[in-house]
Amino acid sequence: MLQGDFTTFASDTCQGPGKGKTLAAPFIGNRITPDRLNPVALNLAKTFPTPLDQCGTVKYGYVANQHEDLYVGRIDWTKSQKSSFFGRFSAGKLNIGSTFDGKNPLSINTYAIDDLDYQVAFGNTYLLGSNVVVRSAFRPAARTS
Repeated sequence: MLQGDFTTFASDTCQGPGKGKTLAAPFIGNRITPDRLNPVALNLAKTFPTPLDQCGTVKYGYVANQHEDLYVGRIDWTKSQKSSFFGRFSAGKLNIGSTFDGKNPLSINTYAIDDLDYQVAFGNTYLLGSNVVVRSAFRPAARTS
């Protein structure tokens, strides 16, 4: 195809039984003169892996380099029968590298991510009487990327 011959690609062999195509102008007989091909596209095509067949089939894998850590913390303190305190913490750290293998531009599926999300909560419960409860809490949350 890089020389302008698309006859095999447009045939039933590559498109499926009964689905062969006749390409429109400027193609003649599913061929085009190589000087009509975009030189930038030809240079980009040189960076792709070599096709496995005349249909242009290319198979490749992605780099799988994902790492995730999850952290959880909890503290409870009963100061007296009327007063108790609590604290909570949770965090998630996600690190995903780019899927680019350094050679094949088709392997670029995701960009790199380095993300940290966390939540913190502190609170107090105080009994004023048998029917009256005072509860206060502080809950900041943050996300960093």
